[in-house]
Amino acid sequence: MDRQIPEEVSKELDNHLASSIGLSTVKCLAWEFEVSIGSASTYQYSVDLLQRTCSCREFQLLKIICHGVEYKKLVDNAFKKTVWVASMSGVILPVLDPDDIFVPEEIWQREVFPPKSRRHSRRPLKKRILSTGEYEVARKKSRSNKCGRCGKGGHNRVTCREPLG
Repeated sequence: MDRQIPEEVSKELDNHLASSIGLSTVKCLAWEFEVSIGSASTYQYSVDLLQRTCSCREFQLLKIICHGVEYKKLVDNAFKKTVWVASMSGVILPVLDPDDIFVPEEIWQREVFPPKSRRHSRRPLKKRILSTGEYEVARKKSRSNKCGRCGKGGHNRVTCREPLG
């Protein structure tokens, strides 16, 4: 079965599985689970494996299982290699040259403006809001400053109070 799933999708499933280590999973029915994330059950998601749904909607949108359940059989058929091969086996027409495409004159004359929108009145966010299916990448730990004179941390050469010598 694993050979049917492309490597990228398999990696995504492994990422989901790795991020779900330590989650509390409670079996509700034969195919339904409740997954709790965070301390004191901050977030609770209901996963239905038979209907292929999750209350976080990631299962429905990505068609890949999301929280803490390793079922590679539940990957949607659209991600399987047999479907990809079948879709590529037909005739694929080349993209036409833009100069050869006829566009009516009324389309050329029409003015298109950007949507009317305003910036919000509060301070801009420091961090980008992640899309569904994206996960935060672990950042490198920053090093604290070290004094160039005495070698201890917490201050620099200018504010060093150690005696010379």
